[in-house]
Amino acid sequence: MKKMVLGAFLLKWSKDHLREWMRISLGVIFLWFGALKVFNVSPVYEFVVTAYPIFSFKGMFFVLGLFEVIVGTCLLLKVLLRQAEIIILVHLAGTLLLFFSKPEMAFSQFPILTLQGEFLLKNLALGVGVLYLIAYEK
Repeated sequence: MKKMVLGAFLLKWSKDHLREWMRISLGVIFLWFGALKVFNVSPVYEFVVTAYPIFSFKGMFFVLGLFEVIVGTCLLLKVLLRQAEIIILVHLAGTLLLFFSKPEMAFSQFPILTLQGEFLLKNLALGVGVLYLIAYEK
C-alpha cells in the first residue's frame, strides 16, 4: 500500500514539476558549456573548429560560448523562453549536421560512433527536451 501511495505521489509530483526541471537542466547545460567556451577552457575547441572551420576565426568560438550562456540564462530566468528554445533547436540541428557533412568524424565505421559522434548524438535528447518545453509551454 505504501508503495502505491509513494508511486502516486511521485507521478503527481513529476507531472507538476517535470517541465521546470527540464527547463532548469537545459539552462544549466547551456550556461555551463557556454561559460567554458567564453573563458577559453572548453575541451571541445579542437573538435569544434575541425568540424566547423568558421569557429577558427578570431572570436567566433567566444561568440558561440556567449550565445550558449545567453540562451542558458534565458531558460534559467524564464526570459524570452520561446525565442531561446527555438535558437537552441537551430543550434542543436547545426551540431547534428556533422553526421552528414563529416561522417568520418562521427563514425569510425558505420554504425560504430567515435567519441565525437557520441558527444553529438546526445544532442538528440537535448533537442527532445527543448521540444517538450515548447509543446507544454505555459
